[in-house]
Amino acid sequence: MQRFKYIAFDSIKEEVEFSLEKVFEPNRSDIWTQYPFTIEEDLGGNTFLFVKIPIAGEEMELQLDTGSGRGLAIAEELWGRISKKVPGVKLKEGKDLYPYIGWLACKHDVLPTLQVGDRTVKNAMISVFPDDSPLLDRCPGLLGMQFFRDTIVVLDFQRNLMWVKGTLRPTCR
Repeated sequence: MQRFKYIAFDSIKEEVEFSLEKVFEPNRSDIWTQYPFTIEEDLGGNTFLFVKIPIAGEEMELQLDTGSGRGLAIAEELWGRISKKVPGVKLKEGKDLYPYIGWLACKHDVLPTLQVGDRTVKNAMISVFPDDSPLLDRCPGLLGMQFFRDTIVVLDFQRNLMWVKGTLRPTCR
């Protein structure tokens, strides 16, 4: 089986690009941020991608769920670590639906802003699940594509990097 060199999710144009031959090279590295990822396989042969990315200034390793339009689904323990950095949150009791699992009890809210890597995401959806939730049996949280709906994300399998396109970052002189 041939492996992809990269997959690009262009949420602005609503396109996905798969490359079997070409290696990803950003046209301007000063407008891209990189986050390392690992790929793991469970006993059933299911593959999961875990990315290291700061959320609210806290470095964490989360499962990247490219099929989810939601924002962040995390365990209570992880929420305890970052909640102090996210003022004004009023989590409400609720349930979220996840394919293959069903409806799961959680607490959720929409945050006016949330720092995700180098990006400030507006109207960030967050769901907090009990630490023993079946959703989080492999990781402390899931990162959905809601946080990247206004940009381009590239999964670079040659370097095991997730590239996120941003705006020009100032350089020190």
